[in-house]
Amino acid sequence: MTYILVVIVSLCMIMGFLRLVVEPAYVLAFNKPLYLHWYPIPKKLKSSQRLMLEKEFSFYRKLSNKRKAYFEHRVKSFIEYYQFLGKDVHVSEEMKIIIAGTYVMLTFGMRYYLTPLFQKIIIYPSQYFSTITEQNHKGEYNPRLKAVVFS
Repeated sequence: MTYILVVIVSLCMIMGFLRLVVEPAYVLAFNKPLYLHWYPIPKKLKSSQRLMLEKEFSFYRKLSNKRKAYFEHRVKSFIEYYQFLGKDVHVSEEMKIIIAGTYVMLTFGMRYYLTPLFQKIIIYPSQYFSTITEQNHKGEYNPRLKAVVFS
């Protein structure tokens, strides 16, 4: 039992050293991070969700199998992290996949891709009237509600 504890503590120290010393040196030398994708337990999509990605995203189709797994992990993480709400519309699995896939495409070169700037994604069936601006909108970001709104 103590041997396992020693191994875990040693691994934590090594990871801390890599993060605090090696990676900044690597960034200075090569002007890019040491790694972008590291998922010890990658999340998997259902085959129907994978088919939606294949159908809707040429970006995804062009990725290697390894990068497709990264992409799928990020899509699944996005769907789990953010709350999807429909206003007068049922939020389908396809809507979630398309929104998540688009977001992941935009952030695929970033290590930290999930942002706390918003928590909800609100979907309207068509343009909607905003009581704040008193105009019709097709989408907006509301920092007070921590929401991104689409129509």
